[in-house]
Amino acid sequence: MAAAAPVTAAPTPVPAPEPPPPPPAAPQAECAGRNFIAMAQCMVNQCAKAEFKSHPQCDAVRKQQRIDEEKRNPSMAN
Repeated sequence: MAAAAPVTAAPTPVPAPEPPPPPPAAPQAECAGRNFIAMAQCMVNQCAKAEFKSHPQCDAVRKQQRIDEEKRNPSMAN
């Protein structure tokens, strides 16, 4: 009688980690569906995040923040 060859188990497949969700396309997309005031506050918060600092929509937000600050503190105006 011949000796049986040892049976090896098939390796268990390791599930691939799920990729992270894609970053939002624009800060305004993150703020969709809000009213006027909430949209402005949301845009300020979104533009403070590193991923949106250089986004073109944030240029207008920063400009408006400067204008508002100069109205509150006239000595800051150039």
